[in-house]
Amino acid sequence: MTDDLTLPGHDGARTIWVFTADLDPAAFKAFARPGETWPLAEALGLAGLSPASVETFLTSDLEDYGLERYLTEAHGMDPASVAPDAARLAALDGPVVLLFSRDLPEGADRIDPDLPLAFIGRYAAPYSLAPAAPHLPSDSTRGHLAGPAGPVSDSRSIQRLLLITLGALIALALLVLVLA
Repeated sequence: MTDDLTLPGHDGARTIWVFTADLDPAAFKAFARPGETWPLAEALGLAGLSPASVETFLTSDLEDYGLERYLTEAHGMDPASVAPDAARLAALDGPVVLLFSRDLPEGADRIDPDLPLAFIGRYAAPYSLAPAAPHLPSDSTRGHLAGPAGPVSDSRSIQRLLLITLGALIALALLVLVLA
């Protein structure tokens, strides 16, 4: 069995690690901002970390939604994976760091968090090996597109209607000029 801070191989499974940061909001903003040096990547022990692999926010940003619900509904993590830590996630206050398994540095095999980070939990997306249903061939997949269904409108009848309307408007305009 792997421990919670071991990085998975490239098996396509999605995982999120949750950390808190013992920093005030202003210091956290500077800590989480990538630059020449990136304190967040250093604190995770992941040199070369892509900013796309990380999401940072304050728990107050999710107070109406909740972190447990955010992990399961917004990020698709398995509710069975998140549920055991529901009370712990609800009690968090302050800065939060989500580390995603996508785009992790090549060759990294473990997260080694250092202060001010504290590890909260590792959560996985449901993993299914069910094959996708095959696509049935159709004319459109072979490059043949059918025309529109139903009767084709007669453009001559539309033209005739427009000419009659135009003639009536001209006659009305002439009548107004004669009577004025």
